[in-house]
Amino acid sequence: MRYEWSLFELHRLIFLEERLTELKELLGSNLNLDKLAINEHTTRIDLLQEHDDSINRFTIFCNAEMRVPMVLCFAGEDQWIQLLCSWLKSQGVIVLPIELDSQAMLSVADEIIGLKSYDTKLIFDVTTTDRNLRKLELEVDKESFQRLTRELTSHTALQDIIVPYIYQRSGMIIEKLPLTMISFTGAASITHDKIVVSSWSNDTLKKLLEVVQ
Repeated sequence: MRYEWSLFELHRLIFLEERLTELKELLGSNLNLDKLAINEHTTRIDLLQEHDDSINRFTIFCNAEMRVPMVLCFAGEDQWIQLLCSWLKSQGVIVLPIELDSQAMLSVADEIIGLKSYDTKLIFDVTTTDRNLRKLELEVDKESFQRLTRELTSHTALQDIIVPYIYQRSGMIIEKLPLTMISFTGAASITHDKIVVSSWSNDTLKKLLEVVQ
């Protein structure tokens, strides 16, 4: 199952695992917390909230050594993330929605797909003043994607292979165009402020934390 994740950056480290009782009072007793230490400085926290017939998911990835030490990803009903964000602000945490630029979108997209190949679309907002042109799409089918990247051993297919190939063939500089969505058919999509994917890998969360610095 895929979820639409909203993204937020937190400018102060807060130890949610130490505030679980308070969080349960805020979000309901059906709240479970899992904590995983990734390395000396990096921690992942997953909050799963069961509420009536819905399940809300909060995933927090933090590194105390970074300028922006935490990112928060949320999938579920909006009122619950609003409630949590209000509580965080009351604790002195600055909470800002994450706005990914084109380069950050490409970086996160590469980490999400890893070494796999998909039918891929790059969608641009190119609305003209007379509105005769509103959207531009570039599509790379799965077979072409696979051929172009078959010797790649790192998670940089778009950045190191696909985007340069498009430039060589068309002169289009993807990073300088108004990129609004990267879509991998049946797998994921990435926009400036939302990511649709089934779950978060630690490597993807690490990349997301890096690109918001």
